[in-house]
Formats: sequence, C-alpha cells, structure tokens
Amino acid sequence: MNDEPQLMLSYGMAGVELSDAAGNRVELAQGSQATVRFPIPEGQQADAPPTIPLWWFDEELGYWVQEGEAQREGNDYVGQVTHFSWWNCDVPANFVLLKGNVLDQASGANLNNAEIRLITADMGTGVLQSAGEFGCDGAVGLGSVHTHWCTKKSLGLS
Repeated sequence: MNDEPQLMLSYGMAGVELSDAAGNRVELAQGSQATVRFPIPEGQQADAPPTIPLWWFDEELGYWVQEGEAQREGNDYVGQVTHFSWWNCDVPANFVLLKGNVLDQASGANLNNAEIRLITADMGTGVLQSAGEFGCDGAVGLGSVHTHWCTKKSLGLS
C-alpha cells in the first residue's frame, strides 16, 4: 500500500489500555504478542473477507498504521498484536469524488438551498442541502460495510 490517504471500511475496533493497581500503564514484554478477537457485526458477516489487515492508531503521527492481519474464525476476526492501543480490522478502499451543480431548468441558474438526495445500492441514502453546488467523497462498490456522508462543513457550507 502506498502513503496516499485511503478510506477505511471497518469490521471492528477496540481500544486496549491496561494498567496495574497503582495506575501504571501495562504493556507487553519486548518480543511478546497478545491475541485479539473482534466479533464481526451481523450485518457484515456475509461480505467479511477471510483475512483482513490489522491497523493501530499512532497518536503521535495522527493516523492508522497497518501491522499484520487477522484471520476469520467463524464470525470473529482473530489476530496477534505487539502492543496495547487502538486496533482496527479495516479494508482499505478508494475514494470517489462526486461534484455537480443544481440548476434551475428554466433559467439555468444555480438553485440555492436545493435538496440533493444521494442514493446508491451499496452506501444507502443521504440528504444534503446545497448552495447550488455540491461535492462529497466516499467509498465505492464495497457493499454495505460503512456509510460516509457529506456534511455541510465538507461541502464548504455554513
């Protein structure tokens, strides 16, 4: 995988932070691993792949880092991790950018505050308010794994 930003379609996430009785953070010994198990949500079980990348959130860098894979065992993903933090079972996906204008059919002028309904077979339905122009990014063609909606902020609207 390259370093370009990608959409991550999640099949499960867990935050693992352990401490001792004195409140000191507990970590795995150097070279050790722990087994993590993520139940696959019922609505995603039919499309869940047999293996899936494991990701942990690097709080210093501010993004998810891929480290290893989890194997599907029944309706769970099971994998090995080298440290405790936030872990995710995600499939990377490509973004698609949808842009357009809502025009008055008679005059050809942009329509302000027009209602736009984004309807897809895989991603559900969203309703947006527009100032004549709209744009949104999201996932394409990966089933009903995750829904990414545009917000007024992502459209540059107030």
